Amino acid sequence: MAFSFQTYIGSAGRVDFQFDFPYLDEDHVKVTVNGLAAQFAFLNPSTVRLATPPADGATVLIRRRTPIDQAPVDYNDGSVLAEKDLDRAVLYNLYVVQELRDELDADVVLGEGDGELLNNAAFNYDIAMSVPYAPENEEVLLNLVMTTNVRLGVNAGGSTSYVRIPALGSNAVFSIQRNGVQIGTLTYLAGSTVGVFSVPTEVVFAVGDRLDIVSPALVPLNFRGMGVVLRTRRISVV
Repeated sequence: MAFSFQTYIGSAGRVDFQFDFPYLDEDHVKVTVNGLAAQFAFLNPSTVRLATPPADGATVLIRRRTPIDQAPVDYNDGSVLAEKDLDRAVLYNLYVVQELRDELDADVVLGEGDGELLNNAAFNYDIAMSVPYAPENEEVLLNLVMTTNVRLGVNAGGSTSYVRIPALGSNAVFSIQRNGVQIGTLTYLAGSTVGVFSVPTEVVFAVGDRLDIVSPALVPLNFRGMGVVLRTRRISVV
């Protein structure tokens, strides 16, 4: 359970997004799209409207970020302790603790600029595959049903691939698929032991989605001993 953020996936030009976490002041609420600060306005205390529709598949993060550079209330000697001031002080401490907890539990770490998504390795979700033999033509080498929500970055950033005995005479192009639809490729050039990923746009895999890696229609001669580590990152999808 997240205490201080809510995540959506952009679709169909949607610009209005609701959230259910409380906050002290409106300027404590931040919105990012794919990790970059987005312009928005409040429609009501629990709904924001983005100035620009996010792209389909983009990650929209609505997050509370309570500032910690000054105390929320300044008490003076002899002053009356009003209930609203006491409540604000208590809620301030509660919200800061909740935000720290969420940063440890989920992929919502923001930089001081409030729009920079930090590369925190704790949120990486690596998927490893080993094929020690020569793959068959159009063989499904990886067939994984997702049990957590993840996103695969452009060109599968951070992923690695290697083959022990490279292809002879032609390239080996493997298909990377989500639910049977190709979203990218993994290519080993003839004679090369290192594969190159091509994923044109960021892709989100929700729980229940299937990730497949499929061998070429005609696997080149000599190709065998393939290993892949696909770098994805955990997210929360609403």
